[in-house]
Amino acid sequence: MAKPTIQNIHVDSINGSKYAIGWTIGEARFHVWAEQRRGRRELEGTIFKNSIAKHGTSGYFDTRQLNPEHKTQAAILAAVLAVVDGEALLAKAYQAERDRRRRELRRNDLQHEIDAVEQKALEALRNPKFAADAYTFNPIPFTFPIEQGRPLLVMSCSSTKRQVVAGDLVRFAYLYDGPTWRQVRASRFPLTNVAAVSALYGFLEPGIAIETYDRKMDDKAAARICTTSNHAWRLEQAVRQAGSAFIVGGALYRQLGETMLRQAPDLAGVVTFATGSYLAQRKQLGAWLRNQVAPIAAAAELETAA
Repeated sequence: MAKPTIQNIHVDSINGSKYAIGWTIGEARFHVWAEQRRGRRELEGTIFKNSIAKHGTSGYFDTRQLNPEHKTQAAILAAVLAVVDGEALLAKAYQAERDRRRRELRRNDLQHEIDAVEQKALEALRNPKFAADAYTFNPIPFTFPIEQGRPLLVMSCSSTKRQVVAGDLVRFAYLYDGPTWRQVRASRFPLTNVAAVSALYGFLEPGIAIETYDRKMDDKAAARICTTSNHAWRLEQAVRQAGSAFIVGGALYRQLGETMLRQAPDLAGVVTFATGSYLAQRKQLGAWLRNQVAPIAAAAELETAA
């Protein structure tokens, strides 16, 4: 008897640690459920055989349940698992599922952002005072273009904020007014490469305009930012655009950067964190800013001299 031709071996239906391994032989589809436990694969005790033909058409048959320990089925299953392991199909399936979820979250976030921007833009057009304040909302650009080759500075938000009218949109680099934010503005480090982590809004790309708020970072807020929506993915994209990053903030703010690095471990070598107490981090921020701004100032002097 000729050996059956096994085709279309794949892993899908990812649900936490559970997944399905499938394949086809002739006019039949097969699958077996499996689960990863402590790094090991455990198969459930049934192989399901389904008809490729649609119900009511020639060749259709009802679902059949096969014993994976039967000699024929055991040989087929062994061949299938060899391909699954040899081609790392499980890892690829998990990556595909992560990518799918990120795309879905990004689509949802973008729609929310678009809705909010459209509403605020309409309000701004009706309010002439927006035109008089360069720091208030201007929909073009919605964010600043990140300068490639210059590190991204990621700051924690500030409980101290400038007095603005409730409901007005102002760029966060103007709104936040704690000592570290005044330090950043005074240094003249380009705001095109200054991002923030907000207890209310999560990750803020450079230049985004927000409403003022009163919300302190806590465990619940940090967990929400790290595990829902796409804040870590957006931080990752910003770091990739800049090429490197320096992240300043306490442990709760640091969690977003750590979450991002778990998702993008290849960036570990280009992302650094300020550490220690608040005063220690202010000192590290000052040294970092001086190191970054010095070449900018030198270039400006040469340009003036020329």
